[in-house]
Amino acid sequence: GRYHRISDGFKLIVGRNHQENERLLGLARPECVLLEPVDKGPTALGVGVADQASLEMAGRIYAYYFRKTNGPVDYRQKLPQEKEGRELTAAKAGESEVKKVHI
Repeated sequence: GRYHRISDGFKLIVGRNHQENERLLGLARPECVLLEPVDKGPTALGVGVADQASLEMAGRIYAYYFRKTNGPVDYRQKLPQEKEGRELTAAKAGESEVKKVHI
């Protein structure tokens, strides 16, 4: 996947294809955060301790990888043990923002 260090204690991994998305779901632990598409798109796994600002940045970076839309992206943020989580919308991060945190 694509690895990003959002903050000192929080990383985001975004799947590149169906196989990686499935692998990220399998790696999710109760303390992780999952970002999943409302419709179609990648899955992302947040690992570590995140404050609200880190979660918002993770949403913007996640939205960046939705190539088929130029506007905001709807997604679900949830803990692995939750069925639904909460639905959020994020504007896409700019390429320079993504490059700053890409590992």
